[in-house]
Amino acid sequence: CFKQVCCHCAVIKAVENAAYKIDMALHHCMAQRKPVYIEISCNISAIPHYSCAPSPSKMQHPRFKSIPESLATATDQIIEVLNSAVKPVLVAGSGVTADGAQDAFIEFATACGFAWATMPDAKGKLPESHPSYVGTYWGAVSSPYACETIESADFYVFVGPRFNDYTTVGYSLLLSEKKMIEIRELSAIICGKGAQHGVHMTDLLQALAKRVKKNSASLDNFKRMFIPQGDPPTVNHPDSKLTCNVLFYHIQKM
Repeated sequence: CFKQVCCHCAVIKAVENAAYKIDMALHHCMAQRKPVYIEISCNISAIPHYSCAPSPSKMQHPRFKSIPESLATATDQIIEVLNSAVKPVLVAGSGVTADGAQDAFIEFATACGFAWATMPDAKGKLPESHPSYVGTYWGAVSSPYACETIESADFYVFVGPRFNDYTTVGYSLLLSEKKMIEIRELSAIICGKGAQHGVHMTDLLQALAKRVKKNSASLDNFKRMFIPQGDPPTVNHPDSKLTCNVLFYHIQKM
């Protein structure tokens, strides 16, 4: 019944296999970075057993290793596209944090110089103080000029995206598969022409950061369009009559 929200369920009815089932649940939780469900029968929760004694070794986070050939091929194909692009952009989805690739993403974003945005489900999960950050890409309800910047690009790199009814505003995004490079947790899809599997997101982003040619054309285009948010007129006295200008002034200061 918890399949929709958990990546693994463990129901413990005997103390003999309790430690094994708990360890397996924790392994899935750490590997997939998703919640797990552990149910322990109340009549065995206080029964001691040798297998439940503290382990002398610590549980390590399972690390998937990329297939070297697939990593090299994916890197070559993506670099060929990006280094010949005129105005590429970068978009981060929630898969970046689910895979623990935040540092690798920022490393790539800094190296490439592209204007980059976050999808709504990744809002607040990456440093928005980065000089190339342009806001949230959310279709018609995006941050000011973020939608125009992303959808006008000749190529866009989506890292860890989750395309659903919520993040795409009812599947209304004006994106072309032929112009999209999609980097997933364990694979990469290049412009709808081919895919490379067995490639870890962190490894691929770090490899791309070392070879990508810096291109700030999309960021320059955003800066040309962007108009800073204006401040309401100042109020001469805090006890002034409650006009719209006075109201806006106090709300802006909250």
